[in-house]
Amino acid sequence: MAESNPRGASFWRRLFQRRAQITGQLPDENVRQRIGWQSEAAKVDNSSPRDAFAVNLSVDLAHLFTLRGREAVDAYVVGTDDFGRPVTTIPISKTSSKIFFDFASAGPELPYEGADVSLAQFVSNMCYALKDNMLPRREEFDYLQIERAEDLVLRRISWLNSMNSWYPVFDEKTDPNVA
Repeated sequence: MAESNPRGASFWRRLFQRRAQITGQLPDENVRQRIGWQSEAAKVDNSSPRDAFAVNLSVDLAHLFTLRGREAVDAYVVGTDDFGRPVTTIPISKTSSKIFFDFASAGPELPYEGADVSLAQFVSNMCYALKDNMLPRREEFDYLQIERAEDLVLRRISWLNSMNSWYPVFDEKTDPNVA
C-alpha cells in the first residue's frame, strides 16, 4: 500500500469499503491509519438503502429449518446493522428481491412484488429457496459448491447496488453442534 500516494490510498479505501460492505470486516487499525480512514468509515449506513444496506446475523440453517410457525422464526432471526442497531425490515421497495449466491451460478428472485418484507421472512424464504429449490435442481447450475444447506450459518446480508441484488454471506459449520 502506498501511503504517500493519494491515488493509491483512494484505491485501497474503495477496495476495503467494498469488502466491508459485503463481509462486515473492517481493516485493522494499522491499515486504517495508512489509508487515512476513521474506524467508522467502512461501516454500512442503512439510511440510504438504494446505495447500501447490510444486516449482521447468526442464523444456523439447520436450526431454522426445525422452527414451526411465524412467531418462532421471528424470534430466532434477529439482525443488527454495523452500528449495533436492530434491523427488522428488508427494504425491497428501494432495492429488489433478487439474491446472488457466490457458491452458485444463479440465485432466486423472491416474489415480494416490490413490497418491504420482515427480515425473518426474507431470511426464511431465501434459505428455503436454497434448500428446497436450488439444491434439488443442482444440475441446472453451472456450479453449486455446497451439498447441504443445513451445514451453513448465515452471517450477513448486504445490498449490492452494482449487482442489483442481495448478497448473503454464509459460513460453513465445521462442527454440527456449533453455530
